[in-house]
Amino acid sequence: MQKLAILMGVDASDNDAQNRVSILRNELSRLGWTEGNNLESRLVWSSGRADNAVRLAQELVAWTPNVILAQNTISAQACFDHAKGIPVVFVSVFDAIGSGFVKSLAVPGTHMTGFINHSYQLAAKWIEFARALSPRSHRMHLVWSPRTLPVGERFYQSAFAEAARAFGYEPVAWPLESADELRSLIDGLRSETDNLAVMADPFTTVNRQTIIARVADNRIVTVYPWLYFVKDGGLLSYGPDQNDMFKRSAAYLDRILRSQPVSNLPVQAPVAFDLGLNLTTARAMGIEVPPLLLAHATQIVE
Repeated sequence: MQKLAILMGVDASDNDAQNRVSILRNELSRLGWTEGNNLESRLVWSSGRADNAVRLAQELVAWTPNVILAQNTISAQACFDHAKGIPVVFVSVFDAIGSGFVKSLAVPGTHMTGFINHSYQLAAKWIEFARALSPRSHRMHLVWSPRTLPVGERFYQSAFAEAARAFGYEPVAWPLESADELRSLIDGLRSETDNLAVMADPFTTVNRQTIIARVADNRIVTVYPWLYFVKDGGLLSYGPDQNDMFKRSAAYLDRILRSQPVSNLPVQAPVAFDLGLNLTTARAMGIEVPPLLLAHATQIVE
């Protein structure tokens, strides 16, 4: 009997995350792994908190699994620090090299490999879409939490600020520590001058209802990293298809469970992307979506 541990970086009440776990389990079943037959698994949820991720990683290591799947950067960090002797497949990690999880994408060189969720080129796409919806704004804000996404500052400095200036924006960084700070930030923005981009970060995921409601009240054009923000009422999202990454991760888990060394498995970049638009939200905010942007949307909510 092989043992698989799954450390999710969000809350168990997150229906989209539950769906991704189901996609993973279904693909493992297709590859020949049946719960209770040749596979035993444990699933735990950190609720977007780094301290929870550390505690849960330590508990999973004590269970001695054959492999751990770690969703998002805080889960991967906990496994990097506390599961040195166990292969780890990460999913939806922002900067695997910058975080120190691997030495290179082609040859990881550690006990970890997996699927990154972003490239630095995404910054330009987020800002391009914001400009299309808000042509007269002149400040572009980026929000994340250093506690749950330590590489956020690197993304801002290396990609976001330059891309914002290229589109005529003044870039503004907002590394936040609490939901109160998040509410204060949004309430201080003005629809005539300010746009907002939200990093793919457990902090922003856990607080997404607060962000979506607050920016709607203040009519702030906001770009999100994941499609489920748009399904929950956000205006626009652009980012990798997380369902696809979880499905693809099953093949890596399968190979490790069949004794293939993790060092032989290169880190994979996203291959499928979603552009989501919520037209109900656009109408409520008085925004006319350009036809070209509408034509490129992969998901439209009305």
